[in-house]
Amino acid sequence: MNIYLVRHGESEANAQQVKQGTDGNLSAKGKQQATFLAERLSHIQLENIISSPVLRAQQTADIINKKLNLPLTNSPLFVERKTPTELIGKPLQSPEVTNAMQKMYDNYTDNDWHYSDEENFSDLKTRAINGLKELSKSSSKNRLVVTHGAFLRVLIACVIMGNMLTSAEYLKFNSTLKATNTGITLIRYIDNEWQLIIWNDHSHLG
Repeated sequence: MNIYLVRHGESEANAQQVKQGTDGNLSAKGKQQATFLAERLSHIQLENIISSPVLRAQQTADIINKKLNLPLTNSPLFVERKTPTELIGKPLQSPEVTNAMQKMYDNYTDNDWHYSDEENFSDLKTRAINGLKELSKSSSKNRLVVTHGAFLRVLIACVIMGNMLTSAEYLKFNSTLKATNTGITLIRYIDNEWQLIIWNDHSHLG
């Protein structure tokens, strides 16, 4: 079974360099990226689409599905990492955001620590493992999942390391795996094991 994982198109918040919540539309560039992605995916015999219910992911999935016309469902398992509520809408380079991010980084290996109401590593790992378990149950040969950059990195780290993944090890993945808007990642489930086949292919963007 092949699972094609894609990050949503550029959002307005991405373009404005601010912290995102669950609201917020795709930018004009993001819509164009999703259109290019739809054309690229039309050459793959996909059977269905699962999307994060977050607006920017749903808009990306809808643009793709105008081209593909496949069964489309939403799953909260593939939403983006929940950011502290008080940081949503704040510029990424603002003192409030940079100070909060530093505190979260300093305490990242403490699975019981939270800055406020965000998801920490332990929360994300649990959700990623559950997402992989859910995907492994499918009888589809080729599925598309529309998700988000930070969560995608955790998911791929779990593909590689499984339940053995620690927060300290994940920080290495986080610093080296970069996800482009509408980049395609392919994982394969075979003989009860996950394999990473392709990471962040964005050649459709030129």
